[in-house]
Amino acid sequence: MRRPQAAVVVDDAHLLRTDALYHLYRLWDVFQVHEPRLPVILVGPERLHAVLDRPALASLRSCVCVWRRFTVS
Repeated sequence: MRRPQAAVVVDDAHLLRTDALYHLYRLWDVFQVHEPRLPVILVGPERLHAVLDRPALASLRSCVCVWRRFTVS
């Protein structure tokens, strides 16, 4: 029997300051040392790409595995 996997969803992630996103990454990194990595899903509009391109967030950007864009019509 499979257990459902938990995830952390950060809605409107593009509104967070660089230091808040960096601290989110550091918490994710530190507390997942001995456990399987808990997925963190950053949700936001196209502007989120520019936010994650900030040099201070290079370590966070390097952990992005899947990136999907959905548009609502």
